Amino acid sequence: MKRGARVIVAGIVLVLLAAAAFGQGLVWESKLVSNGREMVTQTYYVPKKLKTMSGAGGDFAIIRIDQEKLYNVNAKDSTYSVMTFDELEQMSKKMNAQMDQLQGQMKDMPEEQRKMMEKMLGDKMSGSKKEPKIDVVRTGEKKTISGFACSRYSVKRDGKEEISVWVTQDVKSYAAMKQDMLEQTKRMSAMTPSGFKGLIEAMQKIDGFPIETDMGTMMKTTVTKVTTKPLAASEFEVPAGFTQVENKRLKDMRD
Repeated sequence: MKRGARVIVAGIVLVLLAAAAFGQGLVWESKLVSNGREMVTQTYYVPKKLKTMSGAGGDFAIIRIDQEKLYNVNAKDSTYSVMTFDELEQMSKKMNAQMDQLQGQMKDMPEEQRKMMEKMLGDKMSGSKKEPKIDVVRTGEKKTISGFACSRYSVKRDGKEEISVWVTQDVKSYAAMKQDMLEQTKRMSAMTPSGFKGLIEAMQKIDGFPIETDMGTMMKTTVTKVTTKPLAASEFEVPAGFTQVENKRLKDMRD
């Protein structure tokens, strides 16, 4: 459950940070490091549409904010699955309920077993239900990353840094996109597993295109190249001839 929650949160954070990307079409390449593994991703963006390709297999994900749907496309098998925002929200609620139930069971566990479970779950998922204090701090630090002049923001939970974001103002199309994405932020935040919502909402306060996003042990993403060009509508559609299959996460949720 902990890993699943992190996957959802990571995806939402990246979408919200992508509010910096607007124009006739923006394409950027990133290096993503997670759990000691490194991959290169390409992201394509036009208003309310986002496509991310990763790995050598050609698989990709499409987030259609205009349709309130997420598509996962398997190029090797010529298949795809769909999850609506409503379904993602329900999945998040079920995960929260399962975590609440587990927290209740942990109270009656022997101390040694309880401590082991807390270590496995992590402090964010096993701690108090009290809402944490989230702060976004512009640190004043500056450096050049991938050729972009960047400033650093620190997102803190109860005084401890959770996310470090280096942003640039050199992507000139940023301002137009920010207002467009603010309309979607409330809905995206509603999907966030408990304990992370404040971090997601904090992303609205970060001003600039994210070049480097460090989420600690979850992942670190560094943008290495940014280009602006026209993007065809077909870039954000499932290829013709692909067969729809059931979404595995939704199936697991129903079972």
